[in-house]
Amino acid sequence: MLKLLVSDVLTGFDLWSLHFVCHNVAAVDQCFKPLTQWVSWGKVCKPKSDGGLGVRDLRAVNLALLGKWRWRLISGGVGLSGDIILARYCSLFPSPHLGGRLKDLKRVSCWWRNVSLLGDPDDAISDWFSEGVSKKVGNGHMTSFWFEPWLGGTPLRTQFQRLFLVSTQSTSTVREMDMWVEGQWLWGLRWRRDLFVWELNLMESINQIMDRSTISTTNDYWCWKHDPSGCYSVKSAFLALSRSTTDEVIFSVEEQRLLPKVWKTWAPSKVAVFSWQLLQDRLPTRQNLWHRGVIGDASASMCVLCGLGPESADHLFGSCNQISPIWYSILR
Repeated sequence: MLKLLVSDVLTGFDLWSLHFVCHNVAAVDQCFKPLTQWVSWGKVCKPKSDGGLGVRDLRAVNLALLGKWRWRLISGGVGLSGDIILARYCSLFPSPHLGGRLKDLKRVSCWWRNVSLLGDPDDAISDWFSEGVSKKVGNGHMTSFWFEPWLGGTPLRTQFQRLFLVSTQSTSTVREMDMWVEGQWLWGLRWRRDLFVWELNLMESINQIMDRSTISTTNDYWCWKHDPSGCYSVKSAFLALSRSTTDEVIFSVEEQRLLPKVWKTWAPSKVAVFSWQLLQDRLPTRQNLWHRGVIGDASASMCVLCGLGPESADHLFGSCNQISPIWYSILR
């Protein structure tokens, strides 16, 4: 009943009346804003078309911009500044998609640490950048055999950890793993010791994967999976990060149907935001304040207009005998 009422009200009634209601409830909201978070940040950042508030997550924007720096470093698009960075922080090889040295970041600049970790340590819990890039191998001169995702999107070091530990070629490039023989590329993996029987099974698996690869005379290059062009863009990275964070936000079926419609009205934006909160029961009514511990006495949660029931959203915008005549006159 309440959600149907809001939908009808937004499409046609005196907006000044609703502005009056919004203004007074918003004033109460301002008083308790430091104390209570009414809507989760995930819902606030979710797109309006999906029922969210459409606020851009600045953390995701920052990570996407840092990712652009890392992309320019690994793809060779920084020119002289890239040479200076490599001279200062040493080579990015053998794992350039990880942003730099895997350890010893204590003596580096704050900027380089952020590029290496893609944010602070709290942001580095998910290696979203490495999952979004892949290496297209040509001649294999600039591709690490074990560290870079040139076969199947996952580094061979991750797929075959045991073989990596006993390999004598842990830092070798694809091109260094063997050579052309009579026009045919032959792989030659070398080990510190003889392989055990169960390790020979892993060897067969890695040979099957490598046999599907093609070595040519062209140069190696990086590919960004989240953009059709294959090149990194801040927009595609931001959308990928946003999906990973907002996909965990769950709306009910009815909220998914109604909340996007809130933004398709001619009502002022603050009225639309008020209605967005109302449909989720996220207004600072006395009942909600009592549930959140702001009001300690249950008796203080009663409606101040009629005193016949708790001051909930359903009561204020439906059953209160002091307010219902107003809604009736609006919807008549």
